[in-house]
Amino acid sequence: MFRYKLLDERLLSLRFGGNNPHLIPRYGLIDHGPFKKLEYPVLSIRLVYPEELSDLIIRFSNILEEGGRRFPGFRAVYRVKIDFLDDISIKRDELINPLKNKSLRQAIEDDRKFPIKPIYIVVVPPYHKWYGHTPYNILKAELLKHNILSQMIRIDTLTTKPLEEVIFNVANALFAKAGGEPWRLYSRITTFSGFSDTVTLIGSGITRIPREPGYVEYDRYAGFVVLYSDEGRLLYINTFVTEYDRISALNKLKATLITAVDRCNIYDNIDVIIHYSGKDLNFTEEEELVKTITKLELSRRMKIHYVVLRVIRKPLYKLLFKPTRGYPPVGTYVQIGKRMFLTYTVGYLRNMSPIGVPTPLLLSIRLSDLNIDYIDVESLISSVCELARLNWRGVNVFNKEPVTVKYSRLLAYLAAGLKESGKLNPEDLPKDKPWFL
Repeated sequence: MFRYKLLDERLLSLRFGGNNPHLIPRYGLIDHGPFKKLEYPVLSIRLVYPEELSDLIIRFSNILEEGGRRFPGFRAVYRVKIDFLDDISIKRDELINPLKNKSLRQAIEDDRKFPIKPIYIVVVPPYHKWYGHTPYNILKAELLKHNILSQMIRIDTLTTKPLEEVIFNVANALFAKAGGEPWRLYSRITTFSGFSDTVTLIGSGITRIPREPGYVEYDRYAGFVVLYSDEGRLLYINTFVTEYDRISALNKLKATLITAVDRCNIYDNIDVIIHYSGKDLNFTEEEELVKTITKLELSRRMKIHYVVLRVIRKPLYKLLFKPTRGYPPVGTYVQIGKRMFLTYTVGYLRNMSPIGVPTPLLLSIRLSDLNIDYIDVESLISSVCELARLNWRGVNVFNKEPVTVKYSRLLAYLAAGLKESGKLNPEDLPKDKPWFL
């Protein structure tokens, strides 16, 4: 018989404007505004879309600016005015490569000269993620070459889903890309070692991308490393694309460890939690990681306590129990081995039940400098559940994976596609803004 435990629900709250807490991102933003506003009073937007959607785009831009029944408007929510630059409408025969449009090319040439560049909202046709040469990748890569960020919306998303819901999610991603912070964690991730005042979180992963659906050959490999503070502040993003090479992925992770220590300005003790997904670390990789940490400790004259936590999205294990309201509460966890835990990041949350039946994540402690008996496992569980609340791609209440893992696939596909179709070196991608949302 397994005994389940619960995280304190207060750990799942988020901080909005004025440090005000709220469980629900949508209402936290509406009631209190974003945690951190933009550094400038006006956000410039340029809309790019197929010409047959002109009427829908007029509605879209009106709601984005003025609001509607479920979205109060960009200025009301994010406390910044938006300024629409001239739209660019594209003919159907130009959709496959939007850069053939002369007006669009001229707009990019003009916008790249501004010190504060506009963000493009681009409506693109549906595309297969496995295919690199999509309008999405072609245009996004070209814009990024000029340090212009963009928000892509698929035509089917815009035409089949509730318009205000789409707009609220788009607005949140726009605001984050522009340099604002919609929200942060309400409470800091606590020390798992008991010795450190500061915790930093690193997400790392590598993804193999097939040539075509159904093919077993893989020729594009992408990885990512993201760094978060213990209060949920995005500190650093690094993405790379290479032939599948564990050493390359490991070297990126080791470099980010050094960056983590540098960014935190810590000179005595620090806790480092590494979330990763994908293949398990082998003995050589573990050995190299430990060597890097040991060298860092010696060179900086400090102590680094670390845990490498593997996050498995589709575990073979399930829990069968009778929760009071039909769903396990968010933050439910069960220890099923010395180093393994089933954890629910989706479930019952103060009278809000998710659609469908929640499935847990499997968390496995793969490596640590501490004996397992001296690790505060609730701190590790909390790091996963709380970072699942930090997804700025929308204002949804529930997100199954922590952003350290969820962004892995997104960054991997995007970086591989941008390199292939736009000849954009992943090392040149922004490292301080969530361009990938």
